[in-house]
Amino acid sequence: GAVRGWVEVLLARGSGWNDLVLMAEAHRAAAAGEEQGLAGLAELATALSGSAERRSETLTLGAAFLAAARPWNGADGAGWRLSGAEAEMPLPVAAGAVACHAGLPLAGSLVAYAHSFSASLVSAAVRLVPLGQSEWVAVLRDLSPSVVTNARRAAGSTLDELGSAALVSEIAAMRHETLPTRLFRS
Repeated sequence: GAVRGWVEVLLARGSGWNDLVLMAEAHRAAAAGEEQGLAGLAELATALSGSAERRSETLTLGAAFLAAARPWNGADGAGWRLSGAEAEMPLPVAAGAVACHAGLPLAGSLVAYAHSFSASLVSAAVRLVPLGQSEWVAVLRDLSPSVVTNARRAAGSTLDELGSAALVSEIAAMRHETLPTRLFRS
C-alpha cells in the first residue's frame, strides 16, 4: 500500500505529473513544427528539476532516449533535433517529440510514459523494501487506474498546470544527493 500510494502521489501531484504535462506539450509542439517551443520546453523542464541529481538524470536519460530512438528519426536525422542541442533535452520533452515524430498518438504515449515512470519507481522500491516479485506485479496492476487517469488528465493539460505538491519527495531528492553512500543516482 505505501509504495502504491507514494507513486500515485507523484503521478497526480509530483514529478510524474510534471513529466506528463511536459511530454504532452512537447508532443503538441512537435506536431506543430515549433522547434523554438520545444527548446523552451527543454529549458523549462530542466529548470523544474528539484535537485542537481534530478537535473542530471533527466538530461542524461533524454539524450540516451534520443540516441536509442534514432531509427524512428528518418533518414536525415532532423526530426526532433533542437538546433543540434539534443543533449540538453530532458526525458519527458524528448519522449513527447519522439512519440509525435514516430506517429504515435498522444493519449497512448502518455499512458506508456506514466507506466514506465511507475514501473521504475516500483522497481527501485523492490530493492529497498521487503517487496517480493508477486507483490511488485500486484502494485503495478493496482497503479493502472492512476496511470490511465493521470495520462488522460495530462492529455488535456497546459503548462499552467505544472507544479508539485509532493514536497517530501522533493526534499528527499535534495537530501539524497548529499548522502555519502547511495544505491541510486537520484
